[in-house]
This record gives sequence, structure tokens and C-alpha cells, in this order.
Amino acid sequence: PPTPDADVTAILDAIGPRLRRLRQQRRLSLETVANDAGLTASTLSRLEVGKRRPTLDLLIPLAGVYRVSLDQLIAPPPSGDPR
Repeated sequence: PPTPDADVTAILDAIGPRLRRLRQQRRLSLETVANDAGLTASTLSRLEVGKRRPTLDLLIPLAGVYRVSLDQLIAPPPSGDPR
């Protein structure tokens, strides 16, 4: 079975792609989202590609920009068949 550390790593690794998907689905530029969230475009880019670890200080304003709950940003990746 996966260790708790592995679970946390999998959750953190899924956040960047989720952020990028949200931004692209809304057809927003990196600069627009970063500016609205009070971040630099570089910070947002690094978050999206996994070069920067997501923290609450970064995720809370992004959740506000995307109008999603923090839970939606940090939800664990689906794990197999839910049945």
C-alpha cells in the first residue's frame, strides 16, 4: 500500500496540472491569473509545471480567482475503481 508521504506527494503533484487546466478552460493568460491572484507570472508558471511546491499562501488566492473551493484545487487524484 502507498505510504502517507506518497499520498501527499501524489496530491501535490496533481495540483499544478489542475491549475493549468482550470486556466486553459477559462481561456485566461498566465499574466491575467497571476495578476488577479497577486502572484508573478513566473511563480504561477512554476506552480503549473511542478517546479514550485504549492502552499496555502499561493493556493488560496488562486481558488478565489478561479471561483473554486480550496478542496477542489487539492483534491486527491482518483484512485482506481470506487466500487
